[in-house]
Amino acid sequence: MYFVFNLNETISYNNHVMSINSQYMYDYLKDKGHDLIFVASEGIRNMLPHIDRRFHNETLVGLDGTVICKNGHLQQAVAFTTEDLIQMMTVVDAHHGTILAEGLWDYTYTGGVHSKHYEKIDVSKLAENKQIEQVGNVSKISILNIDRAGQFVERMTTEFPHISMHFEKDSTITLKPTNYTVWDALQSLNIKKNEYVAIGFNNTNQHILQHTNYNSLKAFSKELDEKIQQHFPKA
Repeated sequence: MYFVFNLNETISYNNHVMSINSQYMYDYLKDKGHDLIFVASEGIRNMLPHIDRRFHNETLVGLDGTVICKNGHLQQAVAFTTEDLIQMMTVVDAHHGTILAEGLWDYTYTGGVHSKHYEKIDVSKLAENKQIEQVGNVSKISILNIDRAGQFVERMTTEFPHISMHFEKDSTITLKPTNYTVWDALQSLNIKKNEYVAIGFNNTNQHILQHTNYNSLKAFSKELDEKIQQHFPKA
C-alpha cells in the first residue's frame, strides 16, 4: 500500500523537521512493506529540510505534482514551452511584476532580500537563483507582486488560455503549463485510484484525497465543493 503525506501543516509545522514520533510511524510503515510518498506545493529543495535524511530517498512530489524525485533522481512532468515563457515574461515586465520561477532544482527570483517571500524561497540554500533562461525548463511561476493586477489577469487569460492560473490566499498568482495535479503525478507513478492512503491539509490536497477511500483531512474548509467534501472525513 502507498501512503501519501502532504508535507506542510500535516507532518511538518512552521518549517520544522518532522517530529520523532512521525519518524517512528514511517519506520513502522516501511517495516510492514508499505511505500511512502511526500507531496508539497513547493520545490524538492525546500521539501528535503523538513524530512529526516533517512527518508530522502522516498518518493517526493513537489511543485504541485510537476516535479518528482524518486530514489534521488529528479524528473519533470510538465514545463512551459520556451515561446510561452518568453511571451509571459514580456507581459509580467509590462506590469512590473515580481516572480518566482521554479525549474527542476534552481529558480529565478526577481524580488528583494527584504521581501516577506525571500526567506521561504530556498530555506537551506541548496539551489541557485539564476536568470530565467539559465534555469532550464520551468514548471511553475508564482507572481508575487504585480501592478494593475486586474488588467494582468485579463491579458493572461486572453493571450494564454491554455495556461493554468490559480489565485492563492496570500494574494500571489500561480501559473502552470497545464492543470497538472499531484493526482496526475501519482498516476505517472502507476498508482491507481483507491490503491493508496492519503493524509492531506485542507482543500490544498483535494486532488489526492478524492481518489482514495482511505484519507485523513487535517483541516476542513467551507470552500471545498460539497461533492468533494463527502469524501473527506474530519481528522
